[in-house]
Amino acid sequence: MIKTYKYLQDNISIGVNNEFNIHELNNIIKSFDSFFSEKQESNELKDFFYSEYKTYKLTIDCLILWNICATQIMLANSPELKIEESELTNKGYFSQLLIHLTNNLIGVKFLFENGLAAQAKFVYRNSIELSDLAMSILYDTDFFENHKKPNLKKSGNPFISPKNSTISKFAENVIEKVNEKLGDNVDSSKIISVFWKRLRSEQYEILSESAHGNYLHNILNAYGKNNNEKYSPSLGRNKWKELERPLSDICLHQITIKRYFTWILKLKHNIDLFDNQNELHRFIYFLDIVIGRNFLKEIIIPQTDNNED
Repeated sequence: MIKTYKYLQDNISIGVNNEFNIHELNNIIKSFDSFFSEKQESNELKDFFYSEYKTYKLTIDCLILWNICATQIMLANSPELKIEESELTNKGYFSQLLIHLTNNLIGVKFLFENGLAAQAKFVYRNSIELSDLAMSILYDTDFFENHKKPNLKKSGNPFISPKNSTISKFAENVIEKVNEKLGDNVDSSKIISVFWKRLRSEQYEILSESAHGNYLHNILNAYGKNNNEKYSPSLGRNKWKELERPLSDICLHQITIKRYFTWILKLKHNIDLFDNQNELHRFIYFLDIVIGRNFLKEIIIPQTDNNED
């Protein structure tokens, strides 16, 4: 922004008849600087980002590292990616979706840390769709073959973008099939009710209403609660009180979807991310422990205990 301000100052003469002068420009720039500075220094942002956010930050960082490790492992198990003009397998395509999911999570973290909660949620909405697609493709080769089949009658990009409702339903069926194969190791009904109905379906519906310009969500996304429980314009940065719930849901969704990625890789592709064969596998196992001991133990379990009371 500093370079932009300098350019505007150097080119103030391009204004018509000098109706806008350098003095006015400097006053506006100064007022904007003070506005964003106030937002960055607000006490509630300080309280959140220096106390509660540290657990979310650790969790998101670990989830990003988990993705990077898994991507490296998948690339090593997808030799077709190293051969030019080789046809992708579902494992190879899954590796590329993991890259998108990793970059999305990095973007979500950046936006949250700059107080742009609504924008972070818009990016994460795409991650929900990509997670469903990645899980479906990894589990079912026929689904992948249909997904990559071009429509020769379609001009331009010949590939069809699948409807979210189609992917969502297929991904839900995949979860049910995985639960059946795992048997007593997984409480299928609880996974479906908690993960799918709340974290996936309800969260996606809310995010879609925001992304599609729902009247109520447009208002909510433009304002944030302050310490006095009053709403004020959240231009530049949102208030921390609206960050914790979406952060919690995003972390839970990522943790759950990674568990299903792990199970499907073992069941369908004989790839065990926890097999201890090299440092990447051992690091993923270590990251799982860190996530469990921090995010799940410090945030989720207390919430569950309070709800039971």
